[in-house]
Amino acid sequence: MTAGSAPRRHPGVPILIAILTILLLLLVRITGLMGGGLAGGAGLQLLGTAVVSIVVLIAALFVILSRKYADTDKKWAYGAVGTIVGYWLNAH
Repeated sequence: MTAGSAPRRHPGVPILIAILTILLLLLVRITGLMGGGLAGGAGLQLLGTAVVSIVVLIAALFVILSRKYADTDKKWAYGAVGTIVGYWLNAH
């Protein structure tokens, strides 16, 4: 990579995000979570929490597993993974 050039992105990432979004929308449609399928909107809240957790977890794991980030830059990622795991272990 030369100075001033942008880092290369993996071409499959936008496709993966699009597929995950479509699957999530289908899941919501099939289960009826948006139409009051669960009492009091509990299903929608759980779905929202799960989606946010998955997105942050994917970003954190990318930073942890990538070789282009320094160890000092990975600290927030380790903290995010720990927070997410702690939340789900405590909540359920």
